[in-house]
Amino acid sequence: MKIGSWIGFGALAVLACQALAQTPMPITNGSFEQDDPIFGGLLGYNVLPGSSVSTDQHRTGARSVAMGQTPLNNFVGITTDTVNFLDPNFPYYDVNIDWTGGNIRATMWYLIPADAPVQGGGGGIKLDIKLFNQNYASLDGRWDIQGNTGGAWVKYEVVWNKADIKQKVWINATENCDGGCFVNNGPPPYGVPPYPSRVKVTPGRWGGESGGGAGTNTIYIDDLSLTQDHSCPADYNGDDVVDDADFTIFVPSYNNLIDFRADLNGDGLTDDADFSLFASAYNDLICAE
Repeated sequence: MKIGSWIGFGALAVLACQALAQTPMPITNGSFEQDDPIFGGLLGYNVLPGSSVSTDQHRTGARSVAMGQTPLNNFVGITTDTVNFLDPNFPYYDVNIDWTGGNIRATMWYLIPADAPVQGGGGGIKLDIKLFNQNYASLDGRWDIQGNTGGAWVKYEVVWNKADIKQKVWINATENCDGGCFVNNGPPPYGVPPYPSRVKVTPGRWGGESGGGAGTNTIYIDDLSLTQDHSCPADYNGDDVVDDADFTIFVPSYNNLIDFRADLNGDGLTDDADFSLFASAYNDLICAE
């Protein structure tokens, strides 16, 4: 039996674009047990066509999300990029992040029945880096969930490195400028800061070339979570130490000045003030817990 399905917001989308608040960790309703009391869908998520809440399988509780067959060059799944209308501040269900914090980790569990293996339409998790409802960067998952799990639940984790996230934002702020830059359409460095402060989490299946084409059968997912490694701002590559590898990342930004990838004091520049902060962290080497 399948319950719930896609919820369309219609005219409420205007309000969603204006919502400025956001939701702290953890992800709301990560085990998919709660319905939205207002719209009747899945609390905390927009369930896209081709996916639905299911009681056929569940790792915890009584429900999971079933991501069904995936047409060629199409996407099915769920996303946190929807507004909490139960809160008078109308926060997004997207999760807060710390721009100067550590790597971002998304985890879920998936199951594929032994008698219904998945071919094509690989599953994974996509991450969008946002400030309010402005998308600053998209980081696709691997789309490598295929085959079958023999009816067992398998843990799946994607880790997005902090340096890669900042690199994506930087490229969109300075290079992808045909018809106006992707980030805030302003002069260099294109409105950054303020820095992105939330992430849109999208578990799903992609029927494009990178996902193996059109996909068969169903992938069940449950127990979605997102965490961020502890903050160590001068640890640019996310390996939990501040060493020569981080210095090689710092230097190009320092030479460029307006490059915000190595900004430590939040002013949007990488200058002598940041060098002083980096030197202190470099001398300590080990990131403090």
